[in-house]
Amino acid sequence: MRRRAVTPRRVLAELADIAFADLRQSDLPVKAGDKLRALELIYKYLGMGESAGPDEGVVIVDEVADSAAAPAGAPCGERGEGASGYG
Repeated sequence: MRRRAVTPRRVLAELADIAFADLRQSDLPVKAGDKLRALELIYKYLGMGESAGPDEGVVIVDEVADSAAAPAGAPCGERGEGASGYG
């Protein structure tokens, strides 16, 4: 059995395969949570969040806002529901 070296380049390549896999057409058994975790690890490795404030976070939107229900110009999630956006 041939051993392969673990390098930052190989680890990032594997994470990128997961992070950017198309869930509908992937040959990998990748779930949405796997993609999010891979993106988080890449984000941290690249230092993209170092200047972010403590309140800055990632917002995951899993529904498309109904434009008829939202007031004109209101961001998604501001349709009068509770704080979670689910009623």
